[in-house]
Amino acid sequence: MLDTLLRRPDALAALRDRRLLATGVNELVRFDGPAQGTSRVAVRPTEIHGVAVEPGQVVMTALAAANRDPEQFRDPDELVLDRTPNRHLGFGWGVHACVGSAFGQLALQELVAGLLDAPPLRRTGRPVRRSTATVRCIAEMPVSFVEKVAGGYDALSRSSPVAGPIDSRGAQEDHGIPAH
Repeated sequence: MLDTLLRRPDALAALRDRRLLATGVNELVRFDGPAQGTSRVAVRPTEIHGVAVEPGQVVMTALAAANRDPEQFRDPDELVLDRTPNRHLGFGWGVHACVGSAFGQLALQELVAGLLDAPPLRRTGRPVRRSTATVRCIAEMPVSFVEKVAGGYDALSRSSPVAGPIDSRGAQEDHGIPAH
């Protein structure tokens, strides 16, 4: 979400209207959320769009593609901060919905509110994505707060990468995968 907001300062500015926080966060998750796909194992024979699926076969679902389905979302490639309804799959759906989705939405709303109250951020380098099959996330995002000077914000102040997950050895993962 931070990556999208840094690439789209117009969207962050629009979220100054706090009435857009809930729908805006949901739209940001739909637009560029971390859940790209998941798989399930069939437990009984079924058919999906004319394709037979037998018990034990793995079915891969492309959640990110579903979140851009033009039959479900008008202007699916546009970021529409007041999109309603917004039945995206960013937190799963039905019995497979994330049990922490309400907390996640609240935490993301607070993150955006904090960004709005903080000095502006500016990229100081290129984000590094983690290499995973079904979850899209950033391992490192070098940013800096912009310093307030007379008449507004201008020079860079503190510069610190926003680091991602630590691997099982305790080392920072850095796969060198550029953001798109």
